[in-house]
Amino acid sequence: MVELRYAGLPVIDGDGRLIGMITQYDLWAKGYTRIHWRASLGPLRGLGSETL
Repeated sequence: MVELRYAGLPVIDGDGRLIGMITQYDLWAKGYTRIHWRASLGPLRGLGSETL
């Protein structure tokens, strides 16, 4: 997010529906400083919301 200058990213459910947004602040508040995306699974298959 930081490297690409995204302030937030959509959170979608298993059916592809938008259920919310996650921001840099949300991640920092949880103690995450770097997120490694599972890019090989496609653009909508990164870090799962259940992880956060």
